[in-house]
Amino acid sequence: MTTPATTNQSAPQGLPNPKAQPAPVTGAQEAAAADVGGPRGRVDGTRGARTGLLREVVRRASWRFYVCIGCLVVSAATMALLAAWLSIHFQKAAVPLKRPLSLLDVSKLLPEYELHTFQPEALSHDAVETLGTDQYMNWAIVDRRRDRDDPTCVAHLFVSYYTGKPDMVPHVPEECVVAGGQKLVGRARTEVIAVPGVGAEGDRVAVRVCQFEQGAGGQSSLFGPARELPSFCVLYLFHVNGECRSTRDEVRLAQMSLFDRYAYYAKIEVKFTDYGIRRYASQAESLAATESLLGKVMPILLEDHLADWEALSSGAGDSESGPSDRDG
Repeated sequence: MTTPATTNQSAPQGLPNPKAQPAPVTGAQEAAAADVGGPRGRVDGTRGARTGLLREVVRRASWRFYVCIGCLVVSAATMALLAAWLSIHFQKAAVPLKRPLSLLDVSKLLPEYELHTFQPEALSHDAVETLGTDQYMNWAIVDRRRDRDDPTCVAHLFVSYYTGKPDMVPHVPEECVVAGGQKLVGRARTEVIAVPGVGAEGDRVAVRVCQFEQGAGGQSSLFGPARELPSFCVLYLFHVNGECRSTRDEVRLAQMSLFDRYAYYAKIEVKFTDYGIRRYASQAESLAATESLLGKVMPILLEDHLADWEALSSGAGDSESGPSDRDG
């Protein structure tokens, strides 16, 4: 008699069971499998995958792709040579000051001007970072010819200098003063004043005029609350690459010339008060006082501090190491 087959049809020992499910792969086994061959194996595998992908991209690329690559290679190879041949400068070299602004010779302000007894504190590290330069001069200058109650008796002069940066965007009071909590009244406008000794045509210089209102809290004077300072006038101009300019756009355009090897600009900013800083000068008073002040200060800046732009442009100011290697 034949024995009926049992339901347990297990495979003989040592042979695989075709109906058996594969055992789940543990994380440790996956890690071990990925680590086959060690670090070198992994690197070779990654390198091979990248090589295969690159070959596939090259195989499927059209002729336009190769034309573009060729144009880029030719441009990269010839741009530097062409720029040198045409004397074109895409990046501007720095023009260090002859002497730091903070070391301006005070004796040269005499006899018309002298330093005020009280001077502004040095800017903090954060303020210098915001300003974008550590080359600046922040002085209160007394006009000795004026009465102490005259609202133009004291000139609050701030001069800052910029050079050697890829994108030198000028700071202007219309933004900086407003950011400090003051309100711009109307729009800034340009006025032309007479300033002998600055090298401008006809000694005529354009300055920017801004009127501001005090923010919340107002301002304190040297001798108590400043109740007569509801608004104040700020005037400024730039000296950029040997010329005076009044707007930020003019500064940018002056620095965009591809044929200039160097670039710099100085911003000269001023406002006027009486000796005790109880009230500010009006716009008309400020313009008149600015003519006298700049006529005294600008020649000192040009002679003792700012570089000779004509010499730089002609190459006469170059040394073996270049002006950017001199101490500023």
